[in-house]
Parts: sequence; structure tokens; C-alpha cells
Amino acid sequence: MSNETRTTKQRAESARLFILLAVLLFIVARIAVRLDYLETSYSFYGWLLARATETDVIKPVLLTPGEQEATEENVFFEKVRTSLSERTGGQLVSEVEETHLWSLVLAEMKQPTRLEFERLASDGKLNLPYGAIDWSEESVGAHLGSLILGFRSAVADLLWLKVDEYWHQGRMEMMLPMMQTVVTLDPHFIEAWKIGAWHLAYNAAVTVDTLEEKQAFVEKGILFLQDGIKRNPRNHELYFDLGFSMYFLKLEDYENAAHYIRQADRYRPPDEKWIPRMMLLAYERGGHYEDALEGWRRYLTEIDPESNPGKRALYRLRALIAVRDERYDEALPILQEMFDTFPGANAFADIGITKINAMKAEAAGDLEGAKRLWQSLIDKAHLTVWDEAEANIARLNALIAVGGAATSES
Repeated sequence: MSNETRTTKQRAESARLFILLAVLLFIVARIAVRLDYLETSYSFYGWLLARATETDVIKPVLLTPGEQEATEENVFFEKVRTSLSERTGGQLVSEVEETHLWSLVLAEMKQPTRLEFERLASDGKLNLPYGAIDWSEESVGAHLGSLILGFRSAVADLLWLKVDEYWHQGRMEMMLPMMQTVVTLDPHFIEAWKIGAWHLAYNAAVTVDTLEEKQAFVEKGILFLQDGIKRNPRNHELYFDLGFSMYFLKLEDYENAAHYIRQADRYRPPDEKWIPRMMLLAYERGGHYEDALEGWRRYLTEIDPESNPGKRALYRLRALIAVRDERYDEALPILQEMFDTFPGANAFADIGITKINAMKAEAAGDLEGAKRLWQSLIDKAHLTVWDEAEANIARLNALIAVGGAATSES
């Protein structure tokens, strides 16, 4: 082979290699562009869902209309929400099914929306799912190498062990900022949000003396869970803890309890029965008897047809509605049937029957008979009405005394 032929062949091979390399670089560049697009879209999706949850679910409970500030983030969100609303027929962003919302996000990211989102994000004007790390925290610095390598979740796990250590040492002042660092590192660490809120509202609250200080810790626990919800908008556990542990048990605020437990019910696993039951109990405690009654009927039809609590609830709520509307003659047979159907297992029916009969006896002028009925509730140790029974006995004794005095005078 001549030198000229060899040179020509080498040039051809070099050209082919150059073309192959160019094609590979082009493919890599396209992949990089696509990955960047998907990463930005995912970040936008997380931000959008968090903001929608804050606006549609949390804000209506906390803020009055017009209370939201006109920040660049809020203005941008309203613009995006309006754009998406036109494609969903006015459906709230927080209620759009996940796969459909993702397809809407991908379409939106092809518009100028992406450039504005990237600008606001780079300027630090958006509250993105991953927050800023508190670098001054000693334990964060101890794991700086892992952070640089991107193992945020692993570091969060290590710091959570430190939180537990502080708790057992009773060092609440060290534990609380560490909890915030943990969820900043890993916003999807659900147990950290739940236990952190519990520590704030229940454990930290008992370490202070005044009612104002206790209330402040409860509010911190609520805000902590709300922040967790914004970063995990479709996690049923966080909604349930906020509704049940905070509003239902701690504050006895049944309106807010029902609001958040209802959100938990939207995202609960199909076999989870406790959440809908607590939602219906919150309805009942809040005085929404008709909603609770209809909910229990659906529960018995769709979830657990053999539920004894559900069957008792149907009697109880029908009786409560009748008593509320002062239809006592209608309430009595409902309560009696309830008592006969669940013997020995329902104090509610016994109390209701006794109270109505006491009211009837008093109305008929049988004050001694009414007093005996109220006393029977005390004798049966129905503690929930003990104070009410004692108050009525004292009132009846006064009426009897007045009646006796009037009789002797005549």
C-alpha cells in the first residue's frame, strides 16, 4: 500500500471518527438539555403543588381574603394558576390528579413560564421544596462531606438520631433547631415532621408555665406540620396528624379538625378505615350531624358494612338531630332501640333516655321524679354528665324548697 493510499485511508477513518464523536456529543447535549428540562419541570411541579396546597387548603383556614401579600412569588403563582385553570375547567390545582397535573406542567414549561420560574428561583424569590441549610449548626458541619456529595437524606437520618439523643437528655433547646435542620435537609422525611410537631405541641408545651407560652408551642407545632404539608402535599399522614393530634385532641377545634382530616381522607390508602371514622367524629363534634350521618351511611356501604361503631353512629346521630330540633318523642324510640340493640355497650342511649324522661317529669310537675332520674346518672357513674346532673339536682331541690315554702304559707 502506497503512502498516499495509507494517508487517504487514515483521513477517512479520522473523518468517520470525527462524525461519530460529533453525533455522540450532539446526543449527549440533547440528553443534557432534556434532563435539564425535566429537572426544572420537576422543581416547578413541586413548587406549584406546594403553593396550591398552601393557597387552597391551608390559607382558607388561616387567612381572611386580601391578607396575602402581593410578592413576586404570589403574583407569578396567580398567573400560572389562571393559565392552568383554563385547561382544567376551573378545577383547583390542588385537586388535579397527579399524572394530569404533570402533563400540564410539562406543557407549561414550554412557555415563557419556564424563563420566569428560573429567574425567580435563581434570585431566591421562590419557596422551593428544598430549603436553605443552617450551616451554623454544629452537627451539619460535621457531615459537610456527605452534603457536598449530595447525600442529604442520609445526613438527615444521622441528625435525627441526634434529635432523639437530645430528647432523652431533656435538652429541648438543642432538639428544636435540630428538627428544623433535619426536615430542611430531607423535606420528605415524614416521621420527622410528625414527631417534630408532637414534640413542639405536646412535650415542649409542658416545659413552660404560662398559658401563653404553652399556646405558642402548640402554634409552632401546627405551623411545623403545615410546612411539612406544603412540601408533601399529598401525604395523608401529615394531614391527619394536623387535624387529629393538633386540632381535634389538643385544641378541640372541630371545624379545623374536620377540614384537615378530610384532606387526609382524600389521599389515604384504600384499606385505611380509621381516618374516615375520625373525620365523621369531627363532623359530629362540630355539630354537623347531617353530614356525619350521611358519611356513616357511605362508610357502611363502601368501606366496612360490619362496623359496629358505624351502626351505633346511625342511631346516635338520628337521636342527636331529633333532640336538637326538640322532637323528643321521636328521639326516645331511637334511643331505646339503640340501647336494646347494643346492650351494655352504649352509655349514650342510657343517658339520652334518662335526660329526656327527666325533662318530661319536670314538665309534668313531678320534681321528685325528675330528681331521681338525674341522680340515677350519678349512681351509674356516667361521668360525662356528672356535673350537669348535680346542677339539675341542685336546681330541682331549690324549686322543691320554694314549692314547700309556698304550700306552708298557704
